[in-house]
Amino acid sequence: MEIHFWGNRGSIPSPGRDTVRYGGNTTCVEIRNGDDYILVDAGTGIRLAGQHIIRERGGNQDIPLLITHTHWDHIQGLPFFIPAFVPGNRLRIFGPHNHQTPFDRVIADQMQYSYFPVNFAQLRADISPRTLHEKESFQLGSIKVTPKYVNHPVPTLAYRFEVDGKSIVFLTDIEPYRDVIYGGVCPDEDEREEFEDVQRTVIEQNNKIVDFARDSDILVIDAQYTHEEYERSYVGWGHTSMEDALRIAEKAKARNVVFCHHDPNRTDAELDELIGHHEEVLGKKRGHSIQTLQGAQEGSTLKA
Repeated sequence: MEIHFWGNRGSIPSPGRDTVRYGGNTTCVEIRNGDDYILVDAGTGIRLAGQHIIRERGGNQDIPLLITHTHWDHIQGLPFFIPAFVPGNRLRIFGPHNHQTPFDRVIADQMQYSYFPVNFAQLRADISPRTLHEKESFQLGSIKVTPKYVNHPVPTLAYRFEVDGKSIVFLTDIEPYRDVIYGGVCPDEDEREEFEDVQRTVIEQNNKIVDFARDSDILVIDAQYTHEEYERSYVGWGHTSMEDALRIAEKAKARNVVFCHHDPNRTDAELDELIGHHEEVLGKKRGHSIQTLQGAQEGSTLKA
């Protein structure tokens, strides 16, 4: 089993000379196992994935597409996904339950004529959406898929992929749970019981994330910010600092860690420097499971 990176950037596409190595396309990855494959997210990177499918695999494809969540940088490439326009193809789109708007409507609405010249109903492939629920494991060909809800401003799923004892976990657009009620400080003894309940809940939810990523061969994890950036400006935005990402990876005993959802303002040189710093920090530690640390690079493939 392997993962291929078609797009790694968060928030908005960021093309240019300074982002050419890590890539400027928004999120899309592909999980492969032999002839079986699964696309994850439909950011602008899915345009390249679609070209690859047409060129290398031809028509009459059964294409599973898992959506982590419906923020625009994770669905905005779907109108440019060529296989969706080809009769004979089947596109199965899986995604999280949304309390406000049904999942299938969210996917289709970005192709209203107000936003795009081609209506969703004009796509010629057989397209079927399905809403997923937490830890509802299911099989796509030879690949076992397990979704899990994570902390983000809209309903968001992480995915775990397993084949023959190997595992890849895709954990993007996640923020560690924190005490947003008391800020970690008990106001007075009268509220002690409620305060401690909140602390236990925060710990339990963060432990569930660690358990979901447990013993993963490859952990692809949101690392959009540094700790300083996160604490200064981005608490509550639904993303992870590099430091927190590594803490999760160490607790989960992940073997190979890949930072993803790169900040659109982060250059290749800056990513090199930050990742190099954390590699150096890991190199001085003892007893952790992490064998490699790298940033997701557009066009690269990693084998579990």
